[in-house]
Amino acid sequence: MDKKISALIAVRKGSKRVLQKNIRPFAKSSLLEIKIRQLLRTEGVDEVYVSSDCDEMVALARSCGARASLRDLKFASDLVPMNEVYEHLAHQVSYEHILYAHVTSPLLMNKTLKECISRYKDLPDEYDS
Repeated sequence: MDKKISALIAVRKGSKRVLQKNIRPFAKSSLLEIKIRQLLRTEGVDEVYVSSDCDEMVALARSCGARASLRDLKFASDLVPMNEVYEHLAHQVSYEHILYAHVTSPLLMNKTLKECISRYKDLPDEYDS
């Protein structure tokens, strides 16, 4: 079975420790842009989708070639359990198989992502994660 994969990046403007950390200058770019570009060039990723409560982050994502949408503020708060947030986000992407990517891991290597995707795609169908 062909397992098409949506890479999902969920970012919000409400960082408590480092304001605007996802779009602040970092290594001549930003954490969000670095992660989008990495996922776009990763073999096995069929779409990159960004969900955010911030217009600026959505615009940046789209300018980098990702699909993006504004997330309801309810799902960008600390008041909603994360399982509800993940369920909400899963309904936004195109494919059943989701690679949840964090912008706060800019040093994750492409070969590591590729290896994880390859191993996942080689799993028997009864495994889903």
